[in-house]
Amino acid sequence: NDIQLPVGNSVIINGTLIHPDLSTCDLGWSDGDVNDFSLNLPFSDSGKFTWGPSEIESNMTISILATCGTWEDSSDLEIININISESVIGCTDSGADNYDSQATEDDGSCDYSDEVVSGCTDSEANNYDDMATEDDGTCSYDEPTRLKILSLHGGGESASDFQNQQGMQDLIEALPDFEFIFAETPEEGGVWVLDPPGGKEQGTNDPNWADASINYLDDFIAENGPFYGLLGYSQGAAMSAIYLAYSDIEFEKVILFNGYLETGHQGLNDTIENESPFDTPALVFEGEDDDWFGYGSTELANIFTDVRHLVGDAGHHLPYSSDREFDSIISFILDAVEYGCTDSSASNFDQDANLDDGSCNYDEQSSEGSLTAIPWIKSPPNNGFIIVSLFILATVTRFSLRELASGSIAPGLAGKVHEYRPIPRLT
Repeated sequence: NDIQLPVGNSVIINGTLIHPDLSTCDLGWSDGDVNDFSLNLPFSDSGKFTWGPSEIESNMTISILATCGTWEDSSDLEIININISESVIGCTDSGADNYDSQATEDDGSCDYSDEVVSGCTDSEANNYDDMATEDDGTCSYDEPTRLKILSLHGGGESASDFQNQQGMQDLIEALPDFEFIFAETPEEGGVWVLDPPGGKEQGTNDPNWADASINYLDDFIAENGPFYGLLGYSQGAAMSAIYLAYSDIEFEKVILFNGYLETGHQGLNDTIENESPFDTPALVFEGEDDDWFGYGSTELANIFTDVRHLVGDAGHHLPYSSDREFDSIISFILDAVEYGCTDSSASNFDQDANLDDGSCNYDEQSSEGSLTAIPWIKSPPNNGFIIVSLFILATVTRFSLRELASGSIAPGLAGKVHEYRPIPRLT
C-alpha cells in the first residue's frame, strides 16, 4: 500500500480490527521491524482505530500488526509505504490566469485579469459562484422550515381580507415558526357554501351541496400542503367542519374562530353528524361580543372529542393579542410541536420532530470495513482518499469438549480441531 505525499504533510489512518473475541487482541505499530519493536495502537470495543504521523519530511514505512487468540495466536500485518515528493512551486489558485494544476505550494505568483465576473459572492448562498468577483444581487437562500396552517376566510370576504385582519396579523406575529396559507373560495360572492335555491329559510337536503369547495380544497392541499393545522373563521369555520366530514386529509390541530354549523343545509349536517365526533385536537373560540354567530361555538365544540372551548373579549373577529384568551390560543397551537433535526440525511435526524430547529449535523461517516489513509494538504484535503482492504486466510483453533472439561491439554495439542476459513482481520 503506497501513499504519495508532498513533504511536510500528514496522514490519518482509520481502520477496523475484526475478530470473534477482540478482548484477546493486541494492536501495535512500528516505523521499523514490527517484530523487534512496536508501540501500542489503541482500538475501541468495536475494533475501530485511528492513527497517523504528522509533518512527514522523509520516506517511511508503517507496519500495523494485529495479534489475536487465547490458545494459539493468529495475526495480520498491514504495511503502508509513505513516499515523500518534493513540493511543486507555482500558482495554486484555480481562479487565477496562471493557475498551475501541478503546483502543490503557492509561491505568490498568481495573476488575475481586470475582467469583472458578476455572480453571487456569498459562500453561504445556494448559488455561490467562486469565480464571481462582483456580487450581482442574485444570491438565493433556503427558506427556514415552517409548519403550515390552512386558513379559510369568512363568508363574503376574500383571502387577503382575512389575512389583513388585525387578529390574524397578531397571530402571525406570535407564531413565526408557522406559515399561514390563505385559500380563496371558488364560489361567487366570497362564500364557501352557497345559499339554498329558495333562500336561507328554505334550506336544502343535498349532501353534495358544497362539492365545489370540497374539491377545490382537495386540490389546494395537494398543491400547497402538507398542512399542520386547519384554521377557519366564521363561514370558514363552518366549511372546516364540512371538510373534515368529507375528506380523508388529517390535521394535527383544528382552530375555529367565531364559527357555526351550516344548519340550513341538512344534507351537509347529516354527513357531519354521521362522521363525527372528530378526534383531532380542536380549539373553538367564541367572542363574548359577537352579535352575529356567538351561539354557534357550542355547536362546533360538540363535534369534537378533544376540544378547548374558549370565550374571549372579541366581537365577530379574530381575537387581538390583548385578548384574555390570546395566550391560550398560542399555547394550544404550539403544544404538539416537536423541535429537532428533520433532515433524514443528517447524523442527528429526529424522526419525532416536526419543526426543524437548525441543529442538523452532517458528520462524515468512515467506511465500515476499510483501512483508510487520508493525505491532508493544509485545509481542506484535496488529494482524495486511498482505501486499502485486506482479506486473509487465518487458522482458528478449537479444542474438543472433552479436553476442555478435563482441563488438560495434551502435548502437541493432540485432539484439537483445525478450521481453515477466510476471516477479515484488519480492514
